[in-house]
Amino acid sequence: MSTELKNLQDLPTKAQNQKPWWNRPLVGNKSITQVFMGMLSKPAVPEDQIFLHNRAFDQVKEITPLVKGVDDERFGNPEFTLFVRINRYLANNVEDYEGLEESAKLFKVAINTKDSFLAVEQTEQRFCSSAQQEFYKSVFQLLEQDISAEEFRDEVQESLADYLPYVQTEEGKNALHFYAKALDNISEEDLGLNLLYKFKRWDLSDFSILRKISDIVDSFQKKELHELKAFKVQVTVNYDLFEELGEIIELPKKKRQPTSYALLLQYIALMQKHKGAYQQFQQLLGLLKRWEKPFQTVATIREEYNHEEYKQPPDLLKEIPGLELYLKYKDYLD
Repeated sequence: MSTELKNLQDLPTKAQNQKPWWNRPLVGNKSITQVFMGMLSKPAVPEDQIFLHNRAFDQVKEITPLVKGVDDERFGNPEFTLFVRINRYLANNVEDYEGLEESAKLFKVAINTKDSFLAVEQTEQRFCSSAQQEFYKSVFQLLEQDISAEEFRDEVQESLADYLPYVQTEEGKNALHFYAKALDNISEEDLGLNLLYKFKRWDLSDFSILRKISDIVDSFQKKELHELKAFKVQVTVNYDLFEELGEIIELPKKKRQPTSYALLLQYIALMQKHKGAYQQFQQLLGLLKRWEKPFQTVATIREEYNHEEYKQPPDLLKEIPGLELYLKYKDYLD
């Protein structure tokens, strides 16, 4: 090849290299000048969209400290995450927990109100004058009616006022006041009156089953609760007790087997151990749901008016407060 021909072939490259620096390719085939001109040619984000973005951003910013204030390292505890997962399985009626939700609720009520149930039992056994027995019967009649917990408490007080004058001793009168207070405590629990009615209807006068089951639950409080095996052992050793419990908490007949009882026992043990953290976790999720609404406005506007197509003002480039926490717990919001 001649020197002249070779020089001709090199001309485009040489000419390109001889261009001023601002006009040489920077990204792909675009020069700095082209990139800059492209930026100048982008439309601006509409003012009303910036206003909506900034208002939502301020709301996100306002809620974020509240979210951070209730976040807790306990939420990362493996036992705690297991408890949260079991709650979701129960609520969604899936996995081995299918058909167990209502029984789990009644089991929880039974454990939470055991002392009040025992107070009811002991009062009925120790104080049984004719007037007192009539009062107890009036309570059962109220349980048979379809009334609210508030109405039940009001009716109990009215009935108490009716029968107290016929009780001869101060000790007997005090016992009925104590009895009524125990009924109040039971009625304050969701399904509490429902559970009391089941005991009464089936004439299960021995409420000590609740204390025995509660003692088993308490025995796990200082133990690791991940493995189901330990719970199965306790169920097997006390199977007669759990069979009776199955009747009380209306466990479906096809579920009345050691594994189902063990799952429920594990759930209640986890609830007792982590109920404080779980209440705080529920508060966190509530705040994150409040945070999520304005965040969606911010995210939507930023996506719609992205930097590739629009000249973005500084407000649309600010780091979103609380985003890391939101992403951490997002799956729990579904």
